[in-house]
Amino acid sequence: MCFDACSNVQIPDVLVGCTRYFVDRQGEYEKLYAFVTGQPLIEKPTLGKIVIFPPHLLPSFRVDDNTVSSMCKVIWPYMEDNRRIFKDFGPTSGADDSGSSAKAVRFDLSLWYGKRDTIVCNNNTIANHIRSNIDLIPEAHLHTFEKWLSHIDAFALHVPDDTIDYREHQFPKDIISIVREQFS
Repeated sequence: MCFDACSNVQIPDVLVGCTRYFVDRQGEYEKLYAFVTGQPLIEKPTLGKIVIFPPHLLPSFRVDDNTVSSMCKVIWPYMEDNRRIFKDFGPTSGADDSGSSAKAVRFDLSLWYGKRDTIVCNNNTIANHIRSNIDLIPEAHLHTFEKWLSHIDAFALHVPDDTIDYREHQFPKDIISIVREQFS
């Protein structure tokens, strides 16, 4: 919370990226009050009817040279984007950069809630590539890729409904080295 006389110099570095409310300006107090009480300021319109495209009109996610290496090269940037978002905004990851083994917990998750849709979108692209090229994945890694797909699907269900528990479908961390090995 700030007043007009508040300057960026007075804001601690740790809070610079956070939302500021200038409560003595028109409408700012209401924004702060709505945030604190969990009230939306804008009512979302209802979605229209979903158009179902025939399969031949959908984009192909099949890799050009039919190799798992190519698929992994394509999905790696999406994985990295998700990693960065989770590290920078997630509830626990990256919240404590002091080198301590203890996980710090973020209490202001407003940015995280806004970024989860990007992860879901990235995950959809990753899942489409995996499902379109599942026959290219070596048998030794197939189970890990299937666990990853299960995680992607469960996380997509969890984002719009926090009551959905997806702990049984955690991200398989060994997929990182598997994907990296495929194109190194």
